[in-house]
Amino acid sequence: MTIFNNIGERYDIFVDWDRRLSTEIPFLHKVLRSRNAKKILDVGCATGKHAIELAKLGYDMHGIDISDNLIQKAKRNAQEARTYIDFEAMSMLDITKHKAKLFDAVLMLGNVVSLLDDEKQVLSFFADAKSVLKIGGILVIQTLNYRKMIKNGERYELIETPEPNLIFLKIFDLVGENTRLSIVMLERNNSWEMSEMSQHLMIMTKEDLVRHASRTKFSSISLYGKFDGSPFKGEESDQILAVFEK
Repeated sequence: MTIFNNIGERYDIFVDWDRRLSTEIPFLHKVLRSRNAKKILDVGCATGKHAIELAKLGYDMHGIDISDNLIQKAKRNAQEARTYIDFEAMSMLDITKHKAKLFDAVLMLGNVVSLLDDEKQVLSFFADAKSVLKIGGILVIQTLNYRKMIKNGERYELIETPEPNLIFLKIFDLVGENTRLSIVMLERNNSWEMSEMSQHLMIMTKEDLVRHASRTKFSSISLYGKFDGSPFKGEESDQILAVFEK
């Protein structure tokens, strides 16, 4: 279970969805439309915001997340948005249970790939994702560019929420060759109270992603550094956006 399960109902306050969706959905729509994709699996879908926006654009969306708390919130969000999406509480390592359905695209957004424990699990996920894709289907992965963060010493991110009595602080610490994400939540009732959660994250580089895609024999790879479609530029890009075609 991830630390985001503990945030629960506050997850949609923790994430700046207006900012993210305004840049991420146009990119995803363009990539999916260029492949004539219709049936999409969102892995690590959290509260379902990406899936809901893509469903509004006409895609047949399915979403899984290991957190039952987040899946229940996703179902409520979909109901409020008047969209039907097949949301299910499931580990990303169990996606072969969907093998009979076959998808045009598998999405893994929001740094979810770094939640896998080790390279063996990452390789297994790549193989499983390929097995649930139709021929010509795509796997889209987005993760933070840790090399840029390490180079620039980007350890802290303060998140001020729309609620004046709730603040989050994200802290990244290097632990060996990986990192630990700590989330500090400050909440004021009569006085300020603090709680802290932490999660091990794998550092995934461009080379790591390309290597796993090559080992699982994806036929082509496209790399981007931002959701505006600009190319990936080593330690300059904030993110690694990779599109792998079966």
